[in-house]
Amino acid sequence: MGTVAARRMQQAGMAALFAVMLGLVGETVWTNWGIARNDSRAAKGLKFGFINTHGELVIPAQFDVAFDFSEGLAPVYEEYRVGYIDTRGSFAISPFFESAGTFSEGLAPVQVDGLVGYADQEGAVVITPRFFPAGPFSQGLAPAAIDGVYGYIGHDGEFVIQPAFSSALPFTEDRAAVEIDELIGFVDTKGAFVIPPRFEAAGLFAHGRAPVLLDGSWRFIDREGNFTGTETYDEVGSLAEGLYAFQKDGLWGYADETGTVVIPAQYEDAKPFAEGLAPVQVNGLFGYIDRTGSMAIPPTYQRAYTFRDGLARVRVAAGKVPNKGRTQSASADDADSRR
Repeated sequence: MGTVAARRMQQAGMAALFAVMLGLVGETVWTNWGIARNDSRAAKGLKFGFINTHGELVIPAQFDVAFDFSEGLAPVYEEYRVGYIDTRGSFAISPFFESAGTFSEGLAPVQVDGLVGYADQEGAVVITPRFFPAGPFSQGLAPAAIDGVYGYIGHDGEFVIQPAFSSALPFTEDRAAVEIDELIGFVDTKGAFVIPPRFEAAGLFAHGRAPVLLDGSWRFIDREGNFTGTETYDEVGSLAEGLYAFQKDGLWGYADETGTVVIPAQYEDAKPFAEGLAPVQVNGLFGYIDRTGSMAIPPTYQRAYTFRDGLARVRVAAGKVPNKGRTQSASADDADSRR
């Protein structure tokens, strides 16, 4: 959850590096569509819809696969193709692509005939598909691979940082995690290493800190690569809205930038805060807590994800329609409690 374990993903056979997490910069859908489709088949009778911050289901549960909103659009799967809906739930870009990612800097990675290019918000492909895989733009650059080797392209589709890495994450705060010789380090926007490769996995920088895995434990580093504290975790998420989720002894809680525990470890799963709320799992179902740890939206969802553009995707019983109150739980017999 939350953090991207760079080297582990390729070892697990995943084609792309930008899974979830992220969560904060978008997801790579050509990897996750297949995973999500298999997951949806196992969860018969459940579909994805979108709730607002009051817990009201404002876009009906109708999609087998859906991803987060970004720049007002969300990729969804329909009839074996991917299109984009707007915040009213209407298709702004008709389902056409084999797979597609979220928008950033006005562009989204899309797959056509097995290769990835980029489309604008009208659905026009403006960077010719020639990569696989490729990720979202940030700071004017996007990680993209040719023949399995990653570099970074600009908005014109040309490489600004030439392919040299086994895997690569998007830039945040002028740093990007890349893999070389089975170790993870960080490069600047010119492609020069500013933190030498020595980690087993790494996540994104946020507020001057990034999570890294070393010797089997997660910790945080600063922009120079120095550890920021002595705390270690089984798993950890990136810092968001002043808090990060951490796992110890199988349970999740939240700590602040100093490592002080703000919300004790008590949840089966936890995701980053966004728009003042964070999804957490209790007794197999997801709800949303506020920054004090109070349950703001009761745990009634089989899946729940972070808010984007005022909306969050959740999985509930198929056919659930917009309502004026909090959504009700789908049948417990259909619940699958893990992602």
